[in-house]
Amino acid sequence: MANIFDFTGRVAVITGCSTGLGVQMAKALANQGAKIVAIARRKEMIDAVAKEIADTYKVETLSIQCDITDTERVNAAVDEIMAKFGRIDILI
Repeated sequence: MANIFDFTGRVAVITGCSTGLGVQMAKALANQGAKIVAIARRKEMIDAVAKEIADTYKVETLSIQCDITDTERVNAAVDEIMAKFGRIDILI
């Protein structure tokens, strides 16, 4: 039987990923092999989260500073994700 929680190679984009539930969801997905894109407004916080996840779970990460209420910035973030990973599989 296949492991339905194996996210190896999948790209997970988590908004609000500087504290709280966003960080916990990112860690849970990374623990199952997902590549993590951490998005939040506070760059220094998401950089720290992305580094911790990469070091702990040995998955690729990308941190992007973005206020998701800014459509232009969201579009730029999507372009950056696509340039690095070529896909988005999970969006939180």
